[in-house]
Amino acid sequence: MAGFRVDLREHAVGRQKIVPGDPDESPLIKRLITAEDAERMPPLKSDNPQPSNEQLELIKRWIKEGASYGA
Repeated sequence: MAGFRVDLREHAVGRQKIVPGDPDESPLIKRLITAEDAERMPPLKSDNPQPSNEQLELIKRWIKEGASYGA
């Protein structure tokens, strides 16, 4: 979906795609695990690989720890 950026903090946190400290309420996580293909990121029919369980857990942990965007 156009505009769903998470590479810049102001896009991800400022527009509530990531809720620091709460992965279960973060739309990013919901988009990564939904069964609804129209909502899924990346779409199941896309050529882009789906995140592994290990990658999902890493993202969830990052969000739970505050979703820091450091250099």
